[in-house]
Amino acid sequence: MNNVVYGTGKTVPLTAGKFKKLYLLGTGVQGPQDAQKVVVTYTDGTTSKFTQSFSDWSGAQGNARESAALTMAYRNNCDGTKDEQNFYLFEYTFPLNSAKTVQSLTLPDNRNVVATSATLK
Repeated sequence: MNNVVYGTGKTVPLTAGKFKKLYLLGTGVQGPQDAQKVVVTYTDGTTSKFTQSFSDWSGAQGNARESAALTMAYRNNCDGTKDEQNFYLFEYTFPLNSAKTVQSLTLPDNRNVVATSATLK
């Protein structure tokens, strides 16, 4: 993914291949975003479906498959001032069916879930 994508049920094409894991870098905003649907579709039409809770970027909730990936010392407010506290991007790790070829990733249908990148390994 080349840009930040806000979760609106958007489907993002993935590099076709057989992979063991999907790593998603992202966060929740406006509070924790619990029980969100993430779907990986394979070229044969089958899917791997995950229910994932996304911590708010102001602090980790210790969700499954979640680890802090980047800590930022502040965020910019809309008036140009700095909100000087720690903010986080989280890595979410999803196991894939490595016998199948991935095709796409469908993000949660929720604008308060933000994804910045996805990596397959």
